[in-house]
Amino acid sequence: EQKAEIVAAQHAKAASIQAFLAAGNSVSLATQAQVLVLNSPDQINLTSGGVSVVEGRDKNASDGVRWVFLFENQVAQLAAQVGVLDVVGAGRWLDKSGLDAAAVLGAAQSLAAQGAGDPALPDSGPQEVQADYSITDDDRIGQGGLAEKYRDNVRAIQIVRTLDAEKRHAVGEEKKALARYVGWGGLKGVFNPDNKQWGRQYFELRGLLSDAEWDAASRSQLDAHYTAPIVVNTMYSALSRLGFHQGRMLEPSIGVGNFIGMMPESMRSNSDLHGVELDILTSQIVAALYPSAKISKATGFQNYNVPAGYFDVVIGNPPFGSQQLTDDKGSVFSGWSIHNYFFAKSIQMLRPGGIMPMVVSHNFLDKLDPHVRQWISRRAELVSGVRLPNTAFKENANTEVVTDILIFKRLDYEHSLGKQEAPDWLDTTDVALENKKTGAVEKIAVNNYFLNNPQNVLGENSATGSMYRENEYTVLPNGDLKTQLAQWVD
Repeated sequence: EQKAEIVAAQHAKAASIQAFLAAGNSVSLATQAQVLVLNSPDQINLTSGGVSVVEGRDKNASDGVRWVFLFENQVAQLAAQVGVLDVVGAGRWLDKSGLDAAAVLGAAQSLAAQGAGDPALPDSGPQEVQADYSITDDDRIGQGGLAEKYRDNVRAIQIVRTLDAEKRHAVGEEKKALARYVGWGGLKGVFNPDNKQWGRQYFELRGLLSDAEWDAASRSQLDAHYTAPIVVNTMYSALSRLGFHQGRMLEPSIGVGNFIGMMPESMRSNSDLHGVELDILTSQIVAALYPSAKISKATGFQNYNVPAGYFDVVIGNPPFGSQQLTDDKGSVFSGWSIHNYFFAKSIQMLRPGGIMPMVVSHNFLDKLDPHVRQWISRRAELVSGVRLPNTAFKENANTEVVTDILIFKRLDYEHSLGKQEAPDWLDTTDVALENKKTGAVEKIAVNNYFLNNPQNVLGENSATGSMYRENEYTVLPNGDLKTQLAQWVD
């Protein structure tokens, strides 16, 4: 079976090269220390020993886009030497990655000259294998005022422009600056030309972004709120508590990759990491920070396709927006709110027994209409959940929202309930809550799970509301959040 898969993967890549040549593009091949200029697809030999590297240049691309194809039995060694990315099947495929093709070809020649069976690598000289960035407390992720966050964002964009122009990887302080990018969820004023406070920044940013980037950044104000480090670290502690230490992982709305940057090193080095990101610039930033991860760049989650049951863990903080999301596959959740769509599709991508820790709006559990919860309950069981106070995201994303960390486990079979015939998290109960500012009492729907597990509400239920409106449900802080979250995990 494995041999058949390898052969199939090689044939598929050969077909790609043949199509590339048929369009009149140029290709060269490095095999066993020889570089040949190919004039026809017939000269491609995928069965010889050693290393084969095919380099192509698109004749129609104004920037001379380079395509590189790697095959044969020492791809792994070559990959380690020149820092190639993006594993596909039995080989590796490099596209538009900005790698130095001469270094790739030279390494292939040197490696092949040692003999097909020799695992030793030649000295790669100054060529550096790119390592993923690790976020520490010194990075101050999400900290600082709005002006500082704006400057951090602009600095990150400028670095992306430099990396693209110089066709190189981010290094040292550049990576540190890229990790400080926080998006635009808390910086709405900069997109308003009539906002005098942000007038100068508006024109600066407008000049820095293309029209497509500007439109994407402006739209992202609705739901681009990155996750506070204390929440990310808690989710990994919970995963470890449940016995997960390595596997195939997905972050369906990866942003700049904080979930990878804060992942425990032992878990990260032993896991296969995947991410999806819609925003153009954010895609470039996360790819620069975490080259080992397979990032689907500038891709909506509705257009991301992998087999059902592919992942061991899906983790993240999906968009909180209420806008509808549709796909062209006619899935049952097509047309659901973006929040519920992400949640449902993520469940579908989990293998039986797989774990999904997610940060979600409290409205997911508190909404009166239970049909989404019912759909999920036939496919996953709630292992545990904790409700955070409205200040959990205030420093990081400049927003007061009540969120839950929910941990689901994929059931081993479809269309059946979990351990309980009617899990308590399916339904809500109206409770009388007081607005602490006015003394008014409101009846508000709260999910039965948190009414039955009040110790998992890390604050006081209240009708005080938020910075946006009064007399709505909120959770007021009443203790040290780090300590409270650690107690929940234990």
